[in-house]
Amino acid sequence: METIKLVKPVMINDKEVSELHFDFNKLTSADFFELEQESRMLGEITPNIVWGAKYRAMVAVKACKEKIKFEDIRDLMTFKDVAKITEAAANFLQFLD
Repeated sequence: METIKLVKPVMINDKEVSELHFDFNKLTSADFFELEQESRMLGEITPNIVWGAKYRAMVAVKACKEKIKFEDIRDLMTFKDVAKITEAAANFLQFLD
């Protein structure tokens, strides 16, 4: 379990959120392919999908214990918070490179 403290709390589902908890080990092979397809539909063009920022954000959303959506990361969070979240996903995915 990984916890990320947000630089700036955000409102998600009418609740102020100041930290997020991620369990990347709960993800399945079905999640891997589903998230690839979803990120490609959102315009991800990176040849190796695990390098893509949108893919990494979507992996983090799927691993997050709190009920968040990709749009919450994309639209509500600070640049630094997005960088921390996608870095956590990248660290999980790094064995794939």
